[in-house]
Amino acid sequence: MSRPYILVVASQKGGTGRTTAALALAWAFGELGRAVALIDADPLGAARQVACGPSGRCAWPNVRCLAGPAALDALKPGELAVVDAPSLLGAGAAALLRRADGLLLTGLADPVSLRTFAAAGLAIGAAQEANAQLELLGLLIGLYAPDPVQDAVLGRLRRTQPGLVLEPPVPFDEAARDWPAAPGAPPPAGPALQAFRAVAGTLLAMIGPVPEPTRPPARPTPESRHPAHGAA
Repeated sequence: MSRPYILVVASQKGGTGRTTAALALAWAFGELGRAVALIDADPLGAARQVACGPSGRCAWPNVRCLAGPAALDALKPGELAVVDAPSLLGAGAAALLRRADGLLLTGLADPVSLRTFAAAGLAIGAAQEANAQLELLGLLIGLYAPDPVQDAVLGRLRRTQPGLVLEPPVPFDEAARDWPAAPGAPPPAGPALQAFRAVAGTLLAMIGPVPEPTRPPARPTPESRHPAHGAA
């Protein structure tokens, strides 16, 4: 059977739009036809509240919602698990990364985030030592509102970390900010959703298609065991 793919969405500090990114990408992957398990592994449980709403069940196409790190043991073959992780610098995230295939780092284009990316790099390096298959898929800049400071930080990241910054950055969008006020609803239309859809397509190209199930070798037929009389 094809194994699931585990994508951890993490950040080195709060306020980077990490949970919104995990939610929107899970929805976008489902929209693109992938079977998705959205796993809320953050103790705050915000992702599950937004995705499931009062019913406790996720109504998004091709997406089911699970809670807690133990949900990794309940994944189905071929599923794409999107994990909303706690802080990258804590023990909880380290345990998740030991089982992950891919890591998406979320951040802001501001000087404070720029200074804390070094700590994130150390945590990611330690995780990759413990899990050789873990791949950093990219850095997603969120809540982007162009101004001289953010433009300078984003430009520096693009120059110093070529290929790491995923495009486009997700712009600040009031509708996306207010999304949690409508639990169970899909992500609201707007520039943020457009960016998340584009990033979802990029990530799926990196992750690749669902692997074909491994088929057991065919059992020999009586004819193959005993060739016909006179056969060479």
